[in-house]
Amino acid sequence: MEGGLDPTPGQPYGDHHLLLLDTDNCHLWELYHVYPNTKGNYDIFSSAFFNLRSNALRPAGWTSADAAGFPILPLLLRADEANSGQIKHALRFTISSSLIRAEYTWPARHLTGKTQGVKYPPMGQLFRLKASYAIPSNFNTQSKAILQAMKTYGMYIADGGSNWYVQGEPSAAWLDSTFSQVQSVSSTNFEAVDLSPIRSRPGFDPNSAAVPPP
Repeated sequence: MEGGLDPTPGQPYGDHHLLLLDTDNCHLWELYHVYPNTKGNYDIFSSAFFNLRSNALRPAGWTSADAAGFPILPLLLRADEANSGQIKHALRFTISSSLIRAEYTWPARHLTGKTQGVKYPPMGQLFRLKASYAIPSNFNTQSKAILQAMKTYGMYIADGGSNWYVQGEPSAAWLDSTFSQVQSVSSTNFEAVDLSPIRSRPGFDPNSAAVPPP
């Protein structure tokens, strides 16, 4: 459970997510604001279910345990992937809710806040590390894998929170140097990705995460 077991039921801190994965059936439940109560079980503010055998997105306008309506688990950094030197999927990150336009763009399903203006990105906007950024050769394997994933697959604005905060699984396998190395990369080295060419392809379904071939 994110944040650990709260000794004071109902005491608010963070989003306190709980992710439950049924590996036999490829079912994922993601819970938001989970706290133990005095009855010996848990109070849950909201839950979202995902069938991982399907590319179907949540219904338009629906949130999840993330404000964008995304599943959290598939977009998390994992230490075993980083240690292998290859992360083969997009990532998730947050910025302040005040910096997110009150709109959402595919594949997100839900907006947040009241901020207006085209200078602000919408919820679900994909960013990537610029191709011109040279990943330092002296960075460790984890850092190189993370930064290459940011180049190849990018990362989505998934929720409001700390600025440029990329989320990963809790693990003792993460190296301290990974945090300092990745944090040394300036936000100016990233660019927004225009997905309209994908959305204009024949066979594109706005209710699916599947990308039709060009």
